[in-house]
Amino acid sequence: MTYTTDDVKEYFDFFDQEDFEEIQGKTGYGSRWTFGHTSLGKGHPEYHTNTPFWKIDFAEDSFVCDHLLNKIQKKLNTRFRLQHAYANGHTFGQDGSIHVDAQTDNGRTLLLYVNPKWHPMLGGETNFYINDGGVHGVFPKENKAVLFPGKIPHCAAPCTRHFKGLRVTVAWKLFIDD
Repeated sequence: MTYTTDDVKEYFDFFDQEDFEEIQGKTGYGSRWTFGHTSLGKGHPEYHTNTPFWKIDFAEDSFVCDHLLNKIQKKLNTRFRLQHAYANGHTFGQDGSIHVDAQTDNGRTLLLYVNPKWHPMLGGETNFYINDGGVHGVFPKENKAVLFPGKIPHCAAPCTRHFKGLRVTVAWKLFIDD
């Protein structure tokens, strides 16, 4: 299957203010961040090339996995099965490795940008590698969500030295429910 930039869909002001503030609270400083997550799992043959970054696992969080999943399904008018939900955190110099999130055509990822007031000179975009060489970059913007087929290779670009904080996204790994 070939993909185009039209397959990477951006949604602005995705969640209502109350839900978005709850997400910000769950991913703020002092939260359950752990270091060492990578884009490629430990069994991947190129695991040694990974740059580790920060992660919060939301597997047991009913707000993220139930309440927000219901909102996602209503907003996108699609039934999904949730595989995993977690937050990613990147500081200056921490980028992700190019990877895919799903091996099947019904896999989707919804990626939500959490940081307020992002500027392009801070870097940190999500790069999508479309059809053998085309790169489509999506810059962070507060409460912007990006929905894309999980088979599209992508990665987080590093934040520049101008960024002094933690670039935060929340990812829902989904399958379209037949």
